[in-house]
Amino acid sequence: MKKIVSIFLLFTVYLIAEEITVATAANVQYAMEELKKAFKRSTGITVHTVVASSGKLAAQIKSGAPFDLFLSANMKYPKYLRQHRFAVNDPKIYAYGSLVLWTLKPIELDKGIKSLLNPKIERIAIPNPKNAPSNLAIIGRYILTPDIFGILKETKSGHSGEIQITDALMTQAKRGMVLAYKFKGKRFDCGSIDGFVEATNYFYKKLKS
Repeated sequence: MKKIVSIFLLFTVYLIAEEITVATAANVQYAMEELKKAFKRSTGITVHTVVASSGKLAAQIKSGAPFDLFLSANMKYPKYLRQHRFAVNDPKIYAYGSLVLWTLKPIELDKGIKSLLNPKIERIAIPNPKNAPSNLAIIGRYILTPDIFGILKETKSGHSGEIQITDALMTQAKRGMVLAYKFKGKRFDCGSIDGFVEATNYFYKKLKS
């Protein structure tokens, strides 16, 4: 499956400018470092980046953030901004991405998708919720038993250098039992413009009633 990412001009960028600010989707940030250097060598213009999810960057642009360019990982955000006149041109596709198998652990992935049958693999992260639809969500509220502290001491930090409580809970689940309470509620995706507006309107009406 190929993933489309788009480039979007927010304001006119003049060639005489000494520097520009680019809103950069998180999954483009590493490639962006090389692009910044190449652009600097070619034009003499310094590029500053602001990295976040595409939805959060779109919300900032809507609120007036002074970005010159928006590199989005999802075409719907540039289209929304263009339709509502927050930019000067239509979005353009600047790259195609491919889905890959990737791990920090010493696990062979040379068999492609069949590598997931390896019993060493216990958890799989899928970035696109459309590939695994669900009407359930996890809220970070826990009632923890005392043994979690000993488990946290044994838990290794992840690639960001942080110890994740979810890793400790996974270990606790294997040793004993972890219970989840399922309840009905309303969930808003405040990382997207539409979700943020929906949440705001919902609570505004609730406060007024």
